[in-house]
Amino acid sequence: MTEGSFGNPGGWEGPPLTPMWSAAGDENEVSLEPGYYAIFVDEPSSLPDHFRERLRASKTKLIYVGIAERTLRERMVHEDMRGEGPSSFFRSLGLVLGFRPTPGSLWGKRNQVNFRFSTGDTKRLVSWAKEHLSASWRVDAQADEGEESRFIRELKPAFNLKGNPEPDPVLRELRREALRLARGQGDFEKTNPNSVTGARVIDEAGYPVLADPFGNNVAFRCLGCGAPVLATLRENQRGSEPARPSKCPACRAGYWLEANVDSSILTVRRVSPPG
Repeated sequence: MTEGSFGNPGGWEGPPLTPMWSAAGDENEVSLEPGYYAIFVDEPSSLPDHFRERLRASKTKLIYVGIAERTLRERMVHEDMRGEGPSSFFRSLGLVLGFRPTPGSLWGKRNQVNFRFSTGDTKRLVSWAKEHLSASWRVDAQADEGEESRFIRELKPAFNLKGNPEPDPVLRELRREALRLARGQGDFEKTNPNSVTGARVIDEAGYPVLADPFGNNVAFRCLGCGAPVLATLRENQRGSEPARPSKCPACRAGYWLEANVDSSILTVRRVSPPG
Protein backbone atom coordinates (compact mmCIF):
# COMPACT_ATOMS: atom_id res chain seq x y z
CA MET A 1 0.00 0.00 0.00
CA THR A 2 1.08 3.57 -0.68
CA GLU A 3 -0.75 6.83 -0.24
CA GLY A 4 -0.34 7.27 -3.98
CA SER A 5 -2.39 4.17 -4.63
CA PHE A 6 -5.29 4.72 -2.32
CA GLY A 7 -5.07 8.02 -0.42
CA ASN A 8 -7.35 7.54 2.57
CA PRO A 9 -9.71 4.81 1.41
CA GLY A 10 -12.97 3.98 3.02
CA GLY A 11 -12.44 1.71 5.98
CA TRP A 12 -8.86 2.86 6.64
CA GLU A 13 -8.57 3.30 10.41
CA GLY A 14 -4.99 4.54 10.65
CA PRO A 15 -3.66 8.09 10.54
CA PRO A 16 -4.36 10.07 7.35
CA LEU A 17 -1.90 9.19 4.61
CA THR A 18 -1.35 12.77 3.54
CA PRO A 19 0.43 15.35 5.76
CA MET A 20 -1.64 17.76 7.85
CA TRP A 21 1.07 19.46 9.94
CA SER A 22 4.63 20.62 9.26
CA ALA A 23 7.38 19.91 11.77
CA ALA A 24 8.20 23.61 11.56
CA GLY A 25 4.64 24.49 12.55
CA ASP A 26 3.07 25.44 15.88
CA GLU A 27 3.17 22.45 18.23
CA ASN A 28 -0.03 23.71 19.87
CA GLU A 29 -1.85 22.55 16.75
CA VAL A 30 -1.02 18.94 17.64
CA SER A 31 -3.48 17.03 19.80
CA LEU A 32 -2.97 16.38 23.51
CA GLU A 33 -4.90 13.12 23.16
CA PRO A 34 -3.61 9.58 22.49
CA GLY A 35 -3.69 8.20 18.98
CA TYR A 36 -1.79 7.04 15.92
CA TYR A 37 0.44 9.16 13.71
CA ALA A 38 2.37 9.07 10.45
CA ILE A 39 5.56 10.93 9.55
CA PHE A 40 6.43 12.01 6.01
CA VAL A 41 9.52 13.45 4.31
CA ASP A 42 9.06 16.37 1.92
CA GLU A 43 10.84 14.62 -0.97
CA PRO A 44 12.56 11.23 -1.29
CA SER A 45 15.64 13.13 -2.53
CA SER A 46 16.04 14.66 0.94
CA LEU A 47 17.28 11.26 2.14
CA PRO A 48 20.43 9.33 1.17
CA ASP A 49 20.40 7.23 -2.01
CA HIS A 50 19.20 3.90 -0.59
CA PHE A 51 16.20 5.35 1.20
CA ARG A 52 15.41 7.73 -1.63
CA GLU A 53 15.16 4.81 -4.03
CA ARG A 54 13.07 2.75 -1.62
CA LEU A 55 10.54 5.58 -1.30
CA ARG A 56 10.45 6.18 -5.03
CA ALA A 57 9.93 2.48 -5.72
CA SER A 58 7.02 2.47 -3.26
CA LYS A 59 5.67 5.77 -4.61
CA THR A 60 5.42 7.21 -1.13
CA LYS A 61 6.80 9.92 1.16
CA LEU A 62 5.62 8.08 4.27
CA ILE A 63 8.58 6.96 6.39
CA TYR A 64 7.16 6.05 9.81
CA VAL A 65 4.00 5.07 11.66
CA GLY A 66 3.75 5.30 15.43
CA ILE A 67 1.48 5.26 18.45
CA ALA A 68 1.08 7.84 21.20
CA GLU A 69 -0.28 6.21 24.34
CA ARG A 70 -0.19 9.45 26.34
CA THR A 71 -0.40 12.46 24.00
CA LEU A 72 0.36 12.91 20.32
CA ARG A 73 2.15 16.16 21.01
CA GLU A 74 4.51 14.61 23.54
CA ARG A 75 5.34 11.52 21.51
CA MET A 76 5.32 12.77 17.93
CA VAL A 77 6.62 16.30 18.41
CA HIS A 78 8.79 16.34 21.52
CA GLU A 79 10.26 12.85 21.28
CA ASP A 80 10.21 11.87 17.59
CA MET A 81 10.93 15.26 16.04
CA ARG A 82 12.79 17.10 18.82
CA GLY A 83 14.71 14.23 20.42
CA GLU A 84 13.63 15.28 23.92
CA GLY A 85 12.97 11.71 25.07
CA PRO A 86 13.61 8.11 24.04
CA SER A 87 12.60 7.74 20.39
CA SER A 88 13.36 4.93 18.01
CA PHE A 89 12.39 7.15 15.09
CA PHE A 90 14.72 10.00 16.10
CA ARG A 91 17.62 7.60 16.52
CA SER A 92 16.97 6.01 13.13
CA LEU A 93 16.62 9.37 11.41
CA GLY A 94 19.91 10.55 12.84
CA LEU A 95 21.73 7.40 11.73
CA VAL A 96 20.29 7.58 8.22
CA LEU A 97 21.48 11.19 7.92
CA GLY A 98 24.99 10.24 9.02
CA PHE A 99 25.00 11.16 12.71
CA ARG A 100 26.44 8.70 15.24
CA PRO A 101 26.19 8.35 19.03
CA THR A 102 29.12 9.31 21.22
CA PRO A 103 31.42 6.26 21.50
CA GLY A 104 30.99 4.50 24.85
CA SER A 105 28.04 6.72 25.85
CA LEU A 106 26.05 3.68 27.07
CA TRP A 107 28.87 2.36 29.26
CA GLY A 108 27.59 1.53 32.75
CA LYS A 109 23.98 2.38 31.95
CA ARG A 110 21.12 0.02 32.69
CA ASN A 111 19.45 0.76 29.36
CA GLN A 112 21.79 -0.45 26.61
CA VAL A 113 19.52 0.55 23.72
CA ASN A 114 18.47 4.20 23.99
CA PHE A 115 21.66 5.89 22.82
CA ARG A 116 21.66 9.63 22.23
CA PHE A 117 23.46 12.01 19.91
CA SER A 118 25.64 14.88 21.06
CA THR A 119 23.94 18.18 21.90
CA GLY A 120 25.25 19.77 18.72
CA ASP A 121 24.18 16.87 16.52
CA THR A 122 20.75 16.82 18.13
CA LYS A 123 20.26 20.51 17.31
CA ARG A 124 21.29 19.90 13.70
CA LEU A 125 18.95 16.93 13.43
CA VAL A 126 16.03 18.91 14.87
CA SER A 127 16.71 21.70 12.34
CA TRP A 128 16.71 19.14 9.53
CA ALA A 129 13.43 17.66 10.77
CA LYS A 130 11.76 21.08 10.87
CA GLU A 131 12.81 21.72 7.29
CA HIS A 132 11.92 18.35 5.78
CA LEU A 133 9.31 16.49 7.88
CA SER A 134 5.55 16.66 8.25
CA ALA A 135 2.95 14.50 9.95
CA SER A 136 -0.65 13.42 10.27
CA TRP A 137 -2.54 11.78 13.13
CA ARG A 138 -5.80 10.27 14.25
CA VAL A 139 -6.95 10.70 17.83
CA ASP A 140 -7.95 7.45 19.50
CA ALA A 141 -8.34 7.19 23.26
CA GLN A 142 -8.12 3.40 22.94
CA ALA A 143 -4.97 3.36 20.80
CA ASP A 144 -3.14 0.09 21.25
CA GLU A 145 0.00 -1.55 19.89
CA GLY A 146 -1.97 -4.26 18.11
CA GLU A 147 -3.54 -1.73 15.78
CA GLU A 148 -0.22 0.07 15.34
CA SER A 149 1.35 -3.23 14.28
CA ARG A 150 -1.42 -3.79 11.75
CA PHE A 151 -0.80 -0.38 10.19
CA ILE A 152 2.94 -1.14 9.98
CA ARG A 153 2.31 -4.50 8.33
CA GLU A 154 0.06 -2.90 5.72
CA LEU A 155 2.15 0.20 4.97
CA LYS A 156 5.72 -1.16 5.49
CA PRO A 157 7.25 2.27 6.32
CA ALA A 158 11.00 2.45 5.69
CA PHE A 159 11.85 3.64 9.22
CA ASN A 160 9.76 1.04 11.07
CA LEU A 161 11.77 -2.08 11.91
CA LYS A 162 9.65 -3.81 14.56
CA GLY A 163 6.67 -5.62 13.06
CA ASN A 164 7.58 -4.65 9.50
CA PRO A 165 7.36 -7.57 7.04
CA GLU A 166 9.94 -5.75 4.92
CA PRO A 167 12.40 -4.25 7.44
CA ASP A 168 15.06 -2.15 5.80
CA PRO A 169 18.40 -4.02 5.90
CA VAL A 170 20.48 -0.85 5.70
CA LEU A 171 18.67 0.75 8.63
CA ARG A 172 18.92 -2.47 10.62
CA GLU A 173 22.70 -2.53 10.09
CA LEU A 174 23.02 1.14 10.98
CA ARG A 175 21.19 0.50 14.25
CA ARG A 176 23.40 -2.51 14.99
CA GLU A 177 26.59 -0.56 14.35
CA ALA A 178 25.38 2.39 16.42
CA LEU A 179 24.71 0.16 19.41
CA ARG A 180 28.20 -1.31 19.16
CA LEU A 181 29.68 2.19 19.04
CA ALA A 182 27.60 3.50 21.95
CA ARG A 183 28.46 0.41 24.00
CA GLY A 184 32.15 0.97 23.35
CA GLN A 185 32.50 -1.96 20.98
CA GLY A 186 33.00 -0.10 17.70
CA ASP A 187 35.42 2.75 18.32
CA PHE A 188 38.64 3.57 16.46
CA GLU A 189 40.75 0.44 16.13
CA LYS A 190 42.81 0.31 19.32
CA THR A 191 45.56 -1.82 17.77
CA ASN A 192 46.56 0.92 15.34
CA PRO A 193 46.67 4.53 16.60
CA ASN A 194 46.56 5.79 13.01
CA SER A 195 43.48 3.77 12.04
CA VAL A 196 40.23 5.64 11.40
CA THR A 197 37.98 2.62 10.84
CA GLY A 198 34.57 3.35 12.34
CA ALA A 199 35.10 7.12 12.62
CA ARG A 200 32.30 9.58 11.93
CA VAL A 201 33.14 12.09 9.20
CA ILE A 202 31.81 15.66 9.28
CA ASP A 203 32.43 18.93 7.49
CA GLU A 204 33.62 22.15 9.14
CA ALA A 205 30.05 23.11 10.05
CA GLY A 206 29.51 19.80 11.81
CA TYR A 207 27.27 18.19 9.20
CA PRO A 208 27.79 14.55 8.21
CA VAL A 209 29.83 13.80 5.10
CA LEU A 210 29.17 10.69 3.03
CA ALA A 211 32.40 8.78 3.56
CA ASP A 212 34.01 5.36 4.00
CA PRO A 213 36.86 5.49 6.55
CA PHE A 214 38.96 2.33 6.67
CA GLY A 215 42.43 1.79 8.06
CA ASN A 216 44.46 4.89 7.17
CA ASN A 217 42.31 5.85 4.20
CA VAL A 218 39.11 7.84 3.87
CA ALA A 219 37.05 7.99 0.70
CA PHE A 220 34.50 10.81 0.78
CA ARG A 221 32.34 12.93 -1.48
CA CYS A 222 33.67 16.33 -2.53
CA LEU A 223 31.80 19.01 -0.60
CA GLY A 224 31.47 21.04 -3.76
CA CYS A 225 30.69 18.76 -6.69
CA GLY A 226 30.12 15.37 -5.04
CA ALA A 227 32.91 13.53 -6.86
CA PRO A 228 34.85 10.88 -4.91
CA VAL A 229 37.97 12.03 -3.07
CA LEU A 230 40.55 9.83 -1.35
CA ALA A 231 42.71 11.03 1.55
CA THR A 232 45.28 9.15 3.62
CA LEU A 233 45.92 9.86 7.31
CA ARG A 234 49.59 9.02 7.28
CA GLU A 235 52.53 11.37 7.59
CA ASN A 236 53.42 13.15 4.35
CA GLN A 237 50.46 11.61 2.50
CA ARG A 238 47.84 13.52 0.54
CA GLY A 239 45.06 14.78 2.78
CA SER A 240 47.04 14.38 6.00
CA GLU A 241 47.69 18.12 6.53
CA PRO A 242 46.91 21.52 4.93
CA ALA A 243 50.28 21.59 3.17
CA ARG A 244 49.52 18.26 1.47
CA PRO A 245 45.87 18.45 0.39
CA SER A 246 44.02 15.73 -1.41
CA LYS A 247 42.37 17.21 -4.49
CA CYS A 248 39.00 16.44 -6.01
CA PRO A 249 39.62 14.91 -9.45
CA ALA A 250 36.64 16.79 -10.88
CA CYS A 251 36.65 20.36 -9.52
CA ARG A 252 40.18 20.38 -8.02
CA ALA A 253 39.06 21.56 -4.57
CA GLY A 254 41.67 20.65 -1.95
CA TYR A 255 40.96 18.95 1.36
CA TRP A 256 42.75 17.68 4.44
CA LEU A 257 41.40 15.60 7.33
CA GLU A 258 41.61 16.57 10.98
CA ALA A 259 41.28 13.60 13.36
CA ASN A 260 39.90 13.77 16.88
CA VAL A 261 40.75 10.33 18.25
CA ASP A 262 39.07 10.94 21.61
CA SER A 263 35.66 11.41 20.00
CA SER A 264 36.21 9.23 16.89
CA ILE A 265 35.48 12.13 14.56
CA LEU A 266 37.17 13.17 11.33
CA THR A 267 36.63 16.69 10.03
CA VAL A 268 36.96 17.36 6.31
CA ARG A 269 38.57 20.77 5.91
CA ARG A 270 38.84 22.70 2.63
CA VAL A 271 42.21 24.29 1.90
CA SER A 272 41.75 25.70 -1.57
CA PRO A 273 38.88 26.75 -3.82
CA PRO A 274 38.17 24.83 -7.02
CA GLY A 275 40.48 25.76 -9.82
